[in-house]
Amino acid sequence: MSKEELLKNVASGRKISEYIEFIDNNDLIVYLFNMCEDKKNRLKYQAEKVIRELSIYNPKILYPYFERMLHFLNGDNKFLRYGFLLTMPNLLCVDLCNKWAYIRATYLKFYNSNNVIEFNNCVKGFKEIIKTHREEELIVIPILLDIDNHEFKTEKCNEIAKNTVLECFFNIYESSNHKEEIMKFVKDNINSNTPTIRNSVQRFLKKYDKI
Repeated sequence: MSKEELLKNVASGRKISEYIEFIDNNDLIVYLFNMCEDKKNRLKYQAEKVIRELSIYNPKILYPYFERMLHFLNGDNKFLRYGFLLTMPNLLCVDLCNKWAYIRATYLKFYNSNNVIEFNNCVKGFKEIIKTHREEELIVIPILLDIDNHEFKTEKCNEIAKNTVLECFFNIYESSNHKEEIMKFVKDNINSNTPTIRNSVQRFLKKYDKI
C-alpha cells in the first residue's frame, strides 16, 4: 500500500479491518504518527484509531514506536491520549527490550485520574499489562478495590468506573493473586442501586463463585 492509498482509506472512513493487513512497512507507520501529531490535520483521530487496531492485529510492527506513543500521554490532546492509553498495553506482548520500564510511571498515574475516560481506558488495558507484568497488581488492584473513594466529577462517573472495574475483575480473576479481595469487592456490590453494576456482579458470580 502506498501513502496515497493509505490516506484515501483513512479519509474515506473505510472499515479499518478491510485494509489493515496492508499496513506493513515503517513508512506507513510513520505517516500515521505524523497525521496524529499534526494539530491541523482533521484525520488525526481516524489515524489514531488505525494505530489502535494495528496494535491488536500486528503489535510487532508498532513496537519500535512505543516511546513515541508516550508523547501522546503527555500531550494536551485528550482524545488522542484516550486512544493511546488503550493502545500501549497491546504492545507489551512483544516488549523484549522492557520498554515498559521507561513508560510505566507515566502510564500508571492515570489509574488515579479523576477523568473517567482516562481511568476506564487504563482499567481496560490492565488485563494486557499483567500478562507480562504481574507485579503491577500490587500497585493497581488496591486502587481498583478503592473505587468508591475515587474522586470523579459526578456520581454517574463513579458508577461507570465501578462497572469498568467489575469487567476488569471478570477478565483477570482466574489468574489474579488477589482472588479473595476481588471476590469480597464483588459481593459487597451485590445489592447495588445501579442495574448495570448488579448485572456485572451476577455475571461474575455465576462464573466464579463456586459456593
